[in-house]
Amino acid sequence: MTVLSSNARTLEDLVQDMLRPMLKGWLDQNLPTMVERLVRAEIERVSRGR
Repeated sequence: MTVLSSNARTLEDLVQDMLRPMLKGWLDQNLPTMVERLVRAEIERVSRGR
């Protein structure tokens, strides 16, 4: 068994650090379009209900 020092980084830490910029880029590129599409659909749904 290996004992990690208090400042050792875990594999989970490394994966998080690698994924964070990729996820941010994907969200920056795709989230506005997704939100707009969902808001339009909701507005259409609500306006038909009246």
